[in-house]
Amino acid sequence: MITPMDAASVYHVWEDGYMTDDDALRAILPALDSVERQITALESQRALWRKRIEEIVSHIGGKVDLARYGELRI
Repeated sequence: MITPMDAASVYHVWEDGYMTDDDALRAILPALDSVERQITALESQRALWRKRIEEIVSHIGGKVDLARYGELRI
């Protein structure tokens, strides 16, 4: 599988005219798929942690002021 760094190299090879459009796309699209999967996983983790934080803030009355984070409220 091609990495995002390899995809950047492929792009430059294509840009310089040494690779066809189709070959460049076939080489680069898997890198985008990989990045998209990582983003999806991170978004899921973010949603989980936000939900947990919301539950804690709700438990303490819906508002808290924390050093370094400021005011949290729901």
